Amino acid sequence: PPALQPRDVMRVRHGEGARIMTLNVHFYQVINSLYADTDNGQRDTYLAFGAVIERYAPDIVCLQEDVYPRPMDLGLVNYSEIGRCTAESITHVPGASHLANTIFVRTSLQNRVKDVEVLTLPVSKPGTPRCVIAATINGIRVANFHATGGRFDDKHSATLVRAKQEQVLFIIQRLHPDVIVGDLNGGISTTYLQRYPTYTSLDDEGQRTFRTYYTQVHTTLRENGYTPAYTEEVVGATSIYGGVSDWMYFRK
Repeated sequence: PPALQPRDVMRVRHGEGARIMTLNVHFYQVINSLYADTDNGQRDTYLAFGAVIERYAPDIVCLQEDVYPRPMDLGLVNYSEIGRCTAESITHVPGASHLANTIFVRTSLQNRVKDVEVLTLPVSKPGTPRCVIAATINGIRVANFHATGGRFDDKHSATLVRAKQEQVLFIIQRLHPDVIVGDLNGGISTTYLQRYPTYTSLDDEGQRTFRTYYTQVHTTLRENGYTPAYTEEVVGATSIYGGVSDWMYFRK
């Protein structure tokens, strides 16, 4: 933000009229920028997320790297927050205590929400805590999570090699979602890894392990009957290193 392009917003139509958006918002970075800016000139950046949601008018909105409590309002007019899960503790963000995954729905669908569940995901040390929130909305079971990975976890790829696989199996077995969305911290193609210093600094064996760590979650989803809503070629990069981190999978 504020220059978000349509390709940055992941969308899929599923079932009868449910339009779903998933967005990793990195609110902890935005909030820190706001507090560092004495004239609050970046407040419009924060509100830009709300403007993107209103612009694309999804029925269901899934955010990753939201924060709790959220120090500022998103300026949403037509949406209500139905729940969140909190995982990683953060001490460096004024007014917030945890990173969160959050689900909003269009206010007109509030009476169509049921069975909201929040679970802590399995993560081996030294991986950071992760969680999932799921809800049935207008008959569609949606799970929103943020998988192991990112610049801190990736340094321990050899230890965490099966972490994403374990997390998505946990979600499927416990929550039985029709749609799984979120930041998977990994793609289907490994081509983009050549731009990622954490990967290129590894020896051949380390790189082989990292590729498994990076892609296994997609293999597991497909083996369990889920289909990606789009391809990396269609979406374009959603990571500064190239590749797509942010995904939607649906069960036919």
